[in-house]
Amino acid sequence: MTEKENLTELLEQWSVLAPGQWDNENGPEGWFAVCNDEGIVAYFADEPTAFRFRLAEINRELNG
Repeated sequence: MTEKENLTELLEQWSVLAPGQWDNENGPEGWFAVCNDEGIVAYFADEPTAFRFRLAEINRELNG
């Protein structure tokens, strides 16, 4: 698998869900959720921070 294919796959695996797009009784209402194939892994009050976390996780997997 090429690096581009790895990146494409990871971009599909990691997502940011806007408030109201996720259903989890334990999560903070009105926050953005970052999830992967295993489920929600983090919550953020603002969208830019959620996307930074998503990209950091993708980068970690690519370089790990």
